[in-house]
Amino acid sequence: MAENRTDWADIPFELMHQIVHAEDAGRQQAAARGWRSLAETVEAVSANLTRYRDRVAPDWNSAAGEVFRGEMTDVIGSLDSAAHSARSYAGILDTTAAAVLEAQRKMDEVSAQRSAYLEQKDDYNNLGDDNDTWHDFLDGVDDVVHNITGDNDIDPVRLREFDQQGEAIMRHLGNAYLNVEAGRPAIPQYQGPVAVVPANLMVAAPGAPGAPSAPG
Repeated sequence: MAENRTDWADIPFELMHQIVHAEDAGRQQAAARGWRSLAETVEAVSANLTRYRDRVAPDWNSAAGEVFRGEMTDVIGSLDSAAHSARSYAGILDTTAAAVLEAQRKMDEVSAQRSAYLEQKDDYNNLGDDNDTWHDFLDGVDDVVHNITGDNDIDPVRLREFDQQGEAIMRHLGNAYLNVEAGRPAIPQYQGPVAVVPANLMVAAPGAPGAPSAPG
């Protein structure tokens, strides 16, 4: 299993939040659909070639027919391998897109908790900031009490806990990318003919008008 070695401890929480939301799961999902569509097209071509190869076999029972069918089989094999790779790429992109969405969801949850914590501490330092006189008085008393007890102070240990949660999310996402990359299949090398060069092409039967002379 591949492991992400980025030291996220030096990255501020706000920047980690920006980085994870810069990932575009929608584009990855769209790319996955493109690879899957390509696989379907290649599979259809492979199926057509297979039917054609099998259909001509009974009527071309010769050495040339054997060569032709062998070449066709190589082409079909290459197409099938390419389609398999395309589907693998689609699966990889689906996996990374899901990992991105999960990381963004978790990071948003931690960010909301962190913001609520900081807002509460900020509220304790704003004496009597409620909506009307009576509630403003009660809120002021509450704020004074928290100032006396020290509850208005931001706890660096608590902030570090939020940072560590963010770091864990980023490491998990990085590992997801690395793991699928490690299992990414290579595009298979094409097997089959790359050109057809007809030999002794006859456009008409020997002796017909315009036909080349038959060898003597």
